[in-house]
Amino acid sequence: MQPQITPPEILSETVALLEAMCALSSPTGDREGMAAAMAHYRHALEDVGLRVDTILEAGDARGQPMLLARPAGIPGPLQSAKRGADLVVIGHLDTVLPARSPSIEGDRLLATGSADMKGGMATLVGALRLLATQDKRPPGDLLVVVVPDEEILGPYTQHAVEAFGGNARALWSLEPGKRRGDRETVVIGRRGLYNWRLASRGRGAHAGGAYWQGRSALVAAADWCRQAAALSRPDAGPTINPARMIAADQDFADAPSSDPALFGSSRQLNVVPDRAIVEGEARFLAPKDGPALLAALERITQEIAARCEVEMTFAVTKRVAPMSADGRSRAVAERYGALAARHGVGLEVEDARGGLSFPNMLPSGAATIAIDGLGPAGGGLHTRDEWVDLVSLDRRITLLADLLASEAEYEEGPGGAPS
Repeated sequence: MQPQITPPEILSETVALLEAMCALSSPTGDREGMAAAMAHYRHALEDVGLRVDTILEAGDARGQPMLLARPAGIPGPLQSAKRGADLVVIGHLDTVLPARSPSIEGDRLLATGSADMKGGMATLVGALRLLATQDKRPPGDLLVVVVPDEEILGPYTQHAVEAFGGNARALWSLEPGKRRGDRETVVIGRRGLYNWRLASRGRGAHAGGAYWQGRSALVAAADWCRQAAALSRPDAGPTINPARMIAADQDFADAPSSDPALFGSSRQLNVVPDRAIVEGEARFLAPKDGPALLAALERITQEIAARCEVEMTFAVTKRVAPMSADGRSRAVAERYGALAARHGVGLEVEDARGGLSFPNMLPSGAATIAIDGLGPAGGGLHTRDEWVDLVSLDRRITLLADLLASEAEYEEGPGGAPS
């Protein structure tokens, strides 16, 4: 078992902060809960020497709080990003589920949002507190951004990434990393995705007396799902996930809530279905993989439509770009690894993480260097059994403090490179 590397008092204070934050219920859309969570976190940031402001914008007329914070000694408006200069550290306090009472079992803190990502937010406070005890400072261009709607990639999150991250020299995300024994991970690459919708129109017929005159939209759509899913490849390859399908006659398929009792009954089992709708997602790693994947799915659509004699349309309903690993982000990750090694912690670089995060929403062509997974590891995300690894939390406090201190030495160079 690796010894604790964060001073006991700071680790204890950070765990207490995390427990208090997790006890506050702040699911996305709960304005009262989110306001309470933001107020609590504001006090925590101010307590470690940051100047904090609350802003209400990003298209929601009723308003939800979003926090900005900078080192207290840095003059100027918090909202005026120094174009091309800021180091933006970004996180969120919204959760998918309402809070449960936090509890500690061994090396785990069990609580809603403990890993995703109140653990990362607490880590930042602990790291800043540790720097203060070491008479060190974070980078003068540090800008902390806290949003209330990351779990739905809502308007505040999109606004924050575009307005602050798109102009930043670097964007660091406090989403959870992973713990692999005595090693931790940092993320420099994440997959992009397409949400898609397939519509199949066939020809209805009586399944007993005119079966061969029918053209099953369901069978065609099922074949499409099989072939599309077969394009998935492990490791750095794409994944295609048909997530749901509904098929029946056109009236029911277009409005299933009009006759919910149809499922489980014997009605219309003797009808060749003339309508099927499939929805799902496709994920890919490199930007060039996206168009190639779409072309393959379009080809399958045309081939099956012709063979099955049905009409099929394939449409993308949402696009999220990948977080592409590059040499500059890898250089920062390597510096992070060297700092971790001083404490006997090995660091692995993840360049193909599957889930979406803040860097996926950077504007196209942004020169921002993106580093993700700086928060502590955990498990059970988005479930009632969510937990954060307290051994990982211990490591991450000190490692983030070291990285911030090293960035203060490098801030004159672009994205963490010495000038």
